[in-house]
Amino acid sequence: MRMFSGSIYVVVRNRDSAIAWYKEKFKLGSGSLVEMEEGEVAMQSSDRELTISIGGPTDNPVDRAMLATGNAKKAREWLVGHGVSADPI
Repeated sequence: MRMFSGSIYVVVRNRDSAIAWYKEKFKLGSGSLVEMEEGEVAMQSSDRELTISIGGPTDNPVDRAMLATGNAKKAREWLVGHGVSADPI
C-alpha cells in the first residue's frame, strides 16, 4: 500500500529526465506511461492509486505543482522523504 494516493501535476523543462526520475522515485513500471495532448504524459501506478502528469512550459505558465490527496501532511512527508522539494501546506 502506498503512503498516499492522489494526483500530481508538474511542469518541467526536460520531460524525458522527469519521466525517468518519477518512474524511479515512485517505482512506476514502464507500461504506466500514457501520452496526452500537447506533449503531456501521465503515469499511473499499477493499483491506480497514484497518477503523475507531466507537462512542459507553455505560454500560460503554472507557477506551482498541484497535488490532490486525502492527507496533505502525509503526502508532503512522503515527497520530502523521496527528494522532492515541497513547501508546508
